[in-house]
Amino acid sequence: MYLSHIAQTKRNGAKKQIAFPWCFSLVIFLAFILTFSLAGCSNNPSDEEIREEQEKIDAFYADFLTAFSGTSYDGVAPYLHFEDDMFRKDMAENFEPILDCKIAGRERLAENFWVYHVYLTGAGSSYIDEGYHFIGEIDGQLQVMIGRYAVPESLRSKAKTDIMQFKPENALDE
Repeated sequence: MYLSHIAQTKRNGAKKQIAFPWCFSLVIFLAFILTFSLAGCSNNPSDEEIREEQEKIDAFYADFLTAFSGTSYDGVAPYLHFEDDMFRKDMAENFEPILDCKIAGRERLAENFWVYHVYLTGAGSSYIDEGYHFIGEIDGQLQVMIGRYAVPESLRSKAKTDIMQFKPENALDE
């Protein structure tokens, strides 16, 4: 491609040549290259990347639910992350396996950070618990956080939604 282009136009049946300055052609060429280069550098993941991430998270969550339906806390403990040891101790002492889990929805909050809206039926309960299970990558490993208080600040700050501020209708202001 030449840096200067000659365009031919017809005016009253006669051909006339117009020379474009070479710098104009260079600017157009560079703008074209820059546009396509930046499109490839976008931070937005493709649909395929999100689908693969979702499949990985879904498989991990299915493994977690299988462990959670087991008979002991030791089986589910490796999947869980707690920000407060008091909650970890309480879960260990009062462990109740689940009988049924209905997933009402899930949402991608950020890269490798998802929330599942669930309804759980425990083995010792006659009622259904509604809750949120957050799944995120902590120290390079996927972990389940039961409730928003178990989510570390490093993941909270990545969330692009107000789900982290979820508050039941009858809750008091903090």
